[in-house]
Amino acid sequence: MLLRSFSINRLIVLIITGGFLFLFVETVIEHEKVIATEIPAYIPIITSLAGLIIAFLTVKNWTNGLVRFLHFYLLLTIFVGMGGLFFHNKERFSGGGKEAIVGEKDTGDVKPPLLAPAAFIGLGVVGLLGTSRKRQAEIREK
Repeated sequence: MLLRSFSINRLIVLIITGGFLFLFVETVIEHEKVIATEIPAYIPIITSLAGLIIAFLTVKNWTNGLVRFLHFYLLLTIFVGMGGLFFHNKERFSGGGKEAIVGEKDTGDVKPPLLAPAAFIGLGVVGLLGTSRKRQAEIREK
């Protein structure tokens, strides 16, 4: 079986690839209504699609250069996740603290999910930890 020949690091990147695929599909669905009016809604879609491609190429070829490029990109996804947390929550906390959070159920406004962008932070952290230099099982140079 092909997966048995993979190192644990490569399997972690394969899981990260699936995570980027899930995030791509989920953000396209969730941002469908706001994508025409808000340009920042494109950021998680582009980030997850690029992450899917980079992670897939890394699993397929598994060279030192691609793993390092994936590290850079995973670090970028952490920053995208932090920016997404800001954009998703800036209106909740600008209106006056506790009333802005408690009172949102009473209004008919649909607000973005509170912690949805944290998925990018989680993928980035797990990917960086799983492929760090100390945990490298094998990397082959071509």
